[in-house]
This record gives sequence, C-alpha cells and structure tokens, in this order.
Amino acid sequence: KQWYQRRVAITAGGIDANLVRRAAKLTRGSAGPSGIDSEGWGRILVSKHFKSVGTDLCASFARFVRVLATEDVNPIYIAEFLSSRVVALDKNPGIRPIGIGETLRRIAGKCISLSLKTEVTAATSPLQTCGGLEGGVEASVHAVREMYMEKSTDCDSALIPLL
Repeated sequence: KQWYQRRVAITAGGIDANLVRRAAKLTRGSAGPSGIDSEGWGRILVSKHFKSVGTDLCASFARFVRVLATEDVNPIYIAEFLSSRVVALDKNPGIRPIGIGETLRRIAGKCISLSLKTEVTAATSPLQTCGGLEGGVEASVHAVREMYMEKSTDCDSALIPLL
C-alpha cells in the first residue's frame, strides 16, 4: 500500500500539458483505429495553428492520463482508447499479424514513462543493466563484445558474471 500511495503522488504531480506536448513530439508510428498517426496528433497537440484549443486539449489529456495512472478505470469506458487495428505482414512464407495501438494510447504511455523515469531508474538500477540510459542495452552488448574479442581476456571469466 505504501508503494501505491507513492506512485499516485509521483504520477499526479508530473503529468501536465507540457509533458503531453513533449511526449507527442517523441511519439512515432502509424495510425491506430482512429486513423490519426503520430504526426497528426503531434500537429494537433503541439502546433500553434490551433491556438488555445491545442493547449486546452493537452491540459485535458494530461488530466485523463493522470486518472489512468492513479485510479482503477473500468476498461469498458476506455475500450476505444485501448483498441488496436490489425495489419497482416507478408513474411514469405505465411503472414504475421501486427497490432497497431491507438496513437493517443502510445502518447499516454510515453507521458507516464517520462514522468516516472527517475524513480524507475533508481528502483531498477541495482538489477537492471543501464536502466534509464539512452541505448543502455546496446552499450552493454558492445562492452561484452569488446571483452570477448580481447585476446588477453579469459572469455569464461568475462561471461560468467552476466549469467
């Protein structure tokens, strides 16, 4: 219960209209069921063309994301927000179904991730390699590859700590 109360305090204070704009700029990808892709939502949420309407929408969406992050919401009420469209990719042979989630849902997830980045990094850093670092996994892979390629390094002793 204590962790849950802490989570509520963190997410409720960190998600605002500015964070929504930042998340919209960082979001990429195809359109979900609404038909509006990340560029379209980015334009609506960030562009000065829409004047105060875009700013008001960012503030309203921030409130919505705070509710999603801090309260139990019946999925029936947000079914469209949670929906995806399915696309079939030709994999020769066969096909692979890919689900493309609603763009606003991806923006909401990015808002929550950005608002909790410091706390998640602090909580996972003892166990998670390069947690919170840009390209952290790639840096780990390159470091292990360099150790493996060095002739003076005993490969067994280099790889055992990673297991």
